[in-house]
Amino acid sequence: MTAYPLIILLAVLLSAFLYHRSQPAQPKSRIWLLAILRGITLSILLLFIFSPIIRYIQNKVQRQQVILLTDTSRSMHNDGKAAWMKDKAKTLEERYKKAGYKVIKHPFASGLEGSAEDTQLAPALKELASRYDLSRVQSLLLFSDGWLRDEDLSIVRQLGVPLSPIADSSSTLQMDLAVENLRNNRHGYRGEPNLFRATISSKNYSGPATVTLKSKGGTLATRTIQLSADDSQEVEFTHRFPTLGFHPLRVEVSAPNL
Repeated sequence: MTAYPLIILLAVLLSAFLYHRSQPAQPKSRIWLLAILRGITLSILLLFIFSPIIRYIQNKVQRQQVILLTDTSRSMHNDGKAAWMKDKAKTLEERYKKAGYKVIKHPFASGLEGSAEDTQLAPALKELASRYDLSRVQSLLLFSDGWLRDEDLSIVRQLGVPLSPIADSSSTLQMDLAVENLRNNRHGYRGEPNLFRATISSKNYSGPATVTLKSKGGTLATRTIQLSADDSQEVEFTHRFPTLGFHPLRVEVSAPNL
């Protein structure tokens, strides 16, 4: 803002200098009056010409800002979403910093300081607007899984800041049935019974399932069990190996229509 008074002062001094050297000589009162009038005219003209340039320079001097808003609610801790978002946020933060932006980072759940049990974006945006001059914010990056519980998000338009959601594009595979582990003695005797325990888990399936103990030579034993969703069950097998040597083992689980 100091550039504007300097322009006015320069215009006044230039006008006074021109009338001071004017020929023929004129009364001082007339010189001062004409100098002031010309000074005002030159000031208006110079301000009109240089104001856009001054504003452009001032805007360049002030570093533009980018806000990174990261969802920290409980839903983000499922399926590795939080880790994926953290890596993505770090990458974008480094890029913006290299480009000369000032990066502001904030977590949010139910507002900036709210409970992780809820996810509400509107209170977080209102708090940001009260803390920062958003006219300097180039963009607001939202790292969230999208499980927002806001009834009204009209504040997004009111802020006047571009909001860029960063979605989790990764995919996860959840098994309906899975063999969690297989336990057995590392050493066995030929012809002696050997015990094997397999833990079978069910995520989204309820009903009968077939568990099979297999070796390189084929199927060794089979069990039929009844499973419930989000439950696990331990299945035991007993087998006698007729020969010496190493016997690679595996357990498979299957169910109708899966």
